[in-house]
Amino acid sequence: MNWSAFKIKPSLFVQHIWDAIRNDIWRKVFALLLGTACWLYIDNMYVRHKSRQWDTIEEVKVNLRSSPKIFIPEQVPSKVRLKISVNFSARSQRFTAGDFRLEIDPLKLPLEGGVQRRSLQHPCRVVLTDKDHVLRKPAGISILGFDPPEVDIYFDTRDILQKNVHVPLQGALKKGLRQKLIVTPETISVSGPLSAISPLLVIETEPLLLNETMQHDFSTKMKVFNPDSRMLEIYPDSVDVRVSIEDTQSYSRQKFTPVPLSILIRPDSGLQMTSKLPAHVESILHGQISWLEAVERNRLKAILDLTSFSQPGTYHVPVQMIGMPGDLKAEYVNPSACMVTLSLLPQAPPTSDQTPPGDPKNEEAQ
Repeated sequence: MNWSAFKIKPSLFVQHIWDAIRNDIWRKVFALLLGTACWLYIDNMYVRHKSRQWDTIEEVKVNLRSSPKIFIPEQVPSKVRLKISVNFSARSQRFTAGDFRLEIDPLKLPLEGGVQRRSLQHPCRVVLTDKDHVLRKPAGISILGFDPPEVDIYFDTRDILQKNVHVPLQGALKKGLRQKLIVTPETISVSGPLSAISPLLVIETEPLLLNETMQHDFSTKMKVFNPDSRMLEIYPDSVDVRVSIEDTQSYSRQKFTPVPLSILIRPDSGLQMTSKLPAHVESILHGQISWLEAVERNRLKAILDLTSFSQPGTYHVPVQMIGMPGDLKAEYVNPSACMVTLSLLPQAPPTSDQTPPGDPKNEEAQ
């Protein structure tokens, strides 16, 4: 080989190297790949594993991420042990539970029935993972496992519902008087966990005190009672109550319409009614308020009493009201009377076993 020729012409040297590489190149590439794979395997099995140490971190607290959409009650915080792997570069450091932060976001948990709802009485079980729940850890640390692998948490969806207001009463008015309450507003807003709001039928106010000296209408403001101020918020916190006092022994009148109209006739009179009558009448009853309220509409009726008539003809019959309790009286009835036409019932034809007088059969029998 003439090296002086390569000094004079460098391109010949480059060409010689390229020819050496190109000659049997597939064997050389295969050998390079095989050597690289062996080096990676040895590095992973010996070098890296020898550079790690195993350790356990005791009692790392599991936190719950708060949100306006959920309610998290006071609960015993869950604590777990972390099984970790430490790289050689971080082996000189000493780690404690404060170097790690575990957090669960309830809004990211799987939905049940398409709705993010949980019960405060029944916990939700969460399986811990490094990817989803380890929010902070030191460099050079790998989380190998959790002990226990899952924890129980309590939370519920927060919502706002409208609830009716109820005013409890204490004491009593004078006999014969009664009260009627008008609450403004009739419903109030209650916000908090659904499991605590849903069972509430009504929201009560402070008691309204009654006594026998109260005889006239009055108004007052009542504070609303919060059944659980720790979890629930109520707006507004007070309502206006208008108290109307009414004397049930005083007299009044009330209109009843329609009242069914019936007829009363003797079955042995031999008469029938042929005139057309109205099916209902209107009436105004007068008497004590307590008796007016005791009227049963299905028992209140208007009748035409035809029992005193025994001859056919046309009669002017007054309408009478029945089914009225107490001392009620019919102050107004429309129509107050009806024109009734009575006629004789048609005679039934003689039966076949009756033979009229003068029949030949009768003469033969004689």
